[in-house]
Amino acid sequence: MRDDQAAGLRRLFAPPAARVLLVAWDDWPQRGWLALNLAAALSRAGEQVMVLDAERESLALLWGSRSRYDLAHVIRGDRRLPQVQVQGPETSLIVPMRRAGATLASTPAAGQGVLAEALSAPIEDSAILVVPLARHSLASPLWRFAGGEQLVCAGTGRAAITGAYAAIKSSLIQQASVRVALAADGEDIQAQAGERFAHLARVTRRFLGVSIRFGGGIPAAALRGGTPGLTLFDERAATAAAVEALAASACSWKLPRLDRAPRHSQAVREAALSA
Repeated sequence: MRDDQAAGLRRLFAPPAARVLLVAWDDWPQRGWLALNLAAALSRAGEQVMVLDAERESLALLWGSRSRYDLAHVIRGDRRLPQVQVQGPETSLIVPMRRAGATLASTPAAGQGVLAEALSAPIEDSAILVVPLARHSLASPLWRFAGGEQLVCAGTGRAAITGAYAAIKSSLIQQASVRVALAADGEDIQAQAGERFAHLARVTRRFLGVSIRFGGGIPAAALRGGTPGLTLFDERAATAAAVEALAASACSWKLPRLDRAPRHSQAVREAALSA
């Protein structure tokens, strides 16, 4: 049997893994606060949510939490996942995985499978894994999916649109569909974001030959900073409506799933972490 046929059969009979919402945005801490507020909104909507913290800057610290351990300890068998995860917004959980993310990204053949296995016990198949990423991280093998939808965000200003265009171009390598959310200031966030999106959509059709979809407007000022341990639902309920609408829309998107292969041996896990 050819290798590609064997891989296809393994995926067919392997149990499904959780959905993944990639949130790509160059600006920090804006993408961190957006991910945390999306986690809050999704949790309030009844979704099981886990935020994977693979950032160079600690998302857990941004939220005001600390963890002594990393997901790498779970993969090695030194700790159990409940000992690593920390409480996030609402009922969501944050999993620090900066070290694990860096090492698993270097093992494209096994990285997603090892990650799915490490998260499998407490995570339902319908759960959503929120993953905030800098634009350049979209090229990482760990977050490369054959299809599905990604969320590309852009702040205010021309440079932000240029960055979003570059992120869309990177996503084409994965044959992923792209939703774009644009930050805006002022009273009518959705109208301002919609105008900027229309321009971006024309450019991507002309030069990339692809169509992108409008994810919505997000509050620029509110996401430039925040209070550890609090979300927009706690501090700015009116502003939180924009993030709530984005989360509600994301629930209906065709989100990719982690590629869960058959159970990996300890040797494979050790190889992934020592690569």
